[in-house]
Amino acid sequence: MNVTVTQATGPVTASYFGMSVEAAGYNVSGVTDAWPTIPFSIQRSLAVWSPGDGTINQIHWANLNPSPGVFNWTELDAWMAECKAHGTAMIYTLESAPAWAGGSNPDPAALQAFLTAILTHTNGQIQYWEGINEFEANFTGSMTQLVTLQQILYQTVKQLDPSGIVLSPSSQNSFDPTAIVNFLKAGGGAYFDVLAVHEYVNVTSGGAELMAPWIEHFPTALTHAGLGHKPIW
Repeated sequence: MNVTVTQATGPVTASYFGMSVEAAGYNVSGVTDAWPTIPFSIQRSLAVWSPGDGTINQIHWANLNPSPGVFNWTELDAWMAECKAHGTAMIYTLESAPAWAGGSNPDPAALQAFLTAILTHTNGQIQYWEGINEFEANFTGSMTQLVTLQQILYQTVKQLDPSGIVLSPSSQNSFDPTAIVNFLKAGGGAYFDVLAVHEYVNVTSGGAELMAPWIEHFPTALTHAGLGHKPIW
């Protein structure tokens, strides 16, 4: 596949950049993490610590929904306020389903209930919703089950927040898109707006430039599935 690269003629704006911010204003062993000074427009929520001191409480599913019908939004509210204060949009990523909901193979009804609750609570304050994080390593169900969960995410977001953008389950196998291809063949392409891909590279053996040929696999997979118009993040 040929990739056309267009060189920017002026400064690249902050809208081009997103970042995973692990903590902000959180005192860990006497060191307080600060919000990054480099400008960026979207913050991804995975593995973040709620702002402030005390017990580290992340905002993944298991912490926000510790038992059926029970929800604790304290950490999520704090993190949304942090993003708002810095003018960044937010991606909420599905990860770490509670054991009672099925753990690495979540129960669809439990997911539906959680998504309904969190979308109702956040009321448009979260702009982007990402499917199961790095599903090749973190999901133990079948591809059909993964598509069902993604369908629930997509349809619930579109129903409760029509302006919300849904990302696919993220793929971590940058050099081998087989899992994403199988996800698309199983019908998953109907249930995301953006394909999410995670790139990992050993900087001592070639650096970030190695990502370019790996990334080419994914637009090819989308094109073969008739989804070449969808963006890749």
